[in-house]
Amino acid sequence: MKRTLLLFCILVSFSGCSDDTEDVTKTMTVRISHEVSGVPLERNKLKYANKAGEKYSVINLKYYLSRFSFRQGESMVTFDTIIYIDAFDQSTLQARFEFPVNFEPESLTFTFGIPEEKNVDNALPASQEHLSMIWPPTLGGGYHYMKLEGRYELTAGGLSNHNTHTGRLKMEDYSDSHLFFVDRPLANISSREKLNLVMDINQWYENPQTYSFNYFGKAIMTNPEAQNALRSNGKTVFSLKVDDQ
Repeated sequence: MKRTLLLFCILVSFSGCSDDTEDVTKTMTVRISHEVSGVPLERNKLKYANKAGEKYSVINLKYYLSRFSFRQGESMVTFDTIIYIDAFDQSTLQARFEFPVNFEPESLTFTFGIPEEKNVDNALPASQEHLSMIWPPTLGGGYHYMKLEGRYELTAGGLSNHNTHTGRLKMEDYSDSHLFFVDRPLANISSREKLNLVMDINQWYENPQTYSFNYFGKAIMTNPEAQNALRSNGKTVFSLKVDDQ
């Protein structure tokens, strides 16, 4: 059964949410899609190339988005929620937001990953999807922000696995949340009732830093250089447009 997240506002800088949703609220539907340099993502196809010139495939792509905030002038509506997304599970690829009927959002900000105060062991339901995202206790515990996995061509020939796993690091000699925020305008979008939030996977590997699988290897969870490169590149990964489906 298709699963849609219906999210209600928890913080409004003018009037609060009302129980009478027929007259005073409206709904925005956001569909989440994935592509590689403008081409729709296909699973387990060794046909994509990053800026380093490495061919790669995507077998799994799972991640969390949280703390969605919509702004209109000085007013803001915030949804204090955590959304789990699996690029290959249609039931996770749509969310709905309820607004006061007179609120016209001009921008959207959200967090990639899970806020520090909520990223703790056993904070999420013990479902298979969340259990598969557990982050090692020795690195800070809680949950991965993203698992982007597949295969890539080695410079020396042959194939290897790439595990683009992002999350916080809390080690003896290094500590950083690696969280980042995405801020996108809505003013240039004609219809805001149905939006498409698009992740371009190649952006993880090219802007502003060129990320090489052969350089970083397949295990990067304890690598601050790789984690910081992905945090820097992640700010250009998402775009917003009118959903035409």
